[in-house]
Amino acid sequence: MLALERPGTISVLAGYLWRVAVNLAIDRRRHQALHDRFTRAALPELEKQEFSAEEIVEARERLGIVERAIDDLPPRCFEAFVLHVLQGKTFDQVGREMRISGRMAKKHVARALDYLQTCLDAANANGMLQ
Repeated sequence: MLALERPGTISVLAGYLWRVAVNLAIDRRRHQALHDRFTRAALPELEKQEFSAEEIVEARERLGIVERAIDDLPPRCFEAFVLHVLQGKTFDQVGREMRISGRMAKKHVARALDYLQTCLDAANANGMLQ
């Protein structure tokens, strides 16, 4: 920044850096909210059943893999996934909210689901899951 020819642009860059920091904070909060919602959605059904220690460990491993995979999704796929899968919105609703077509929203969700399945398949193939 010190090597800039126009020192007046520093304020523009400072604003840009501030915006990046705010966006990162928002993304972190979204990911945490996703984790919380995902966990709460799964708990009532799981509490009704009894599981062996091995099943619990495997389920936690799978959940960890899925959470990491969700964190790795591109922003648009992540947003479409959250809106459709976790919030239950239709593809047309997702598209309107994201300002894209319903068809494109469907493609984003399909890519996200395909990536999650690929991550789970890779974990199975690598012996990470029994």
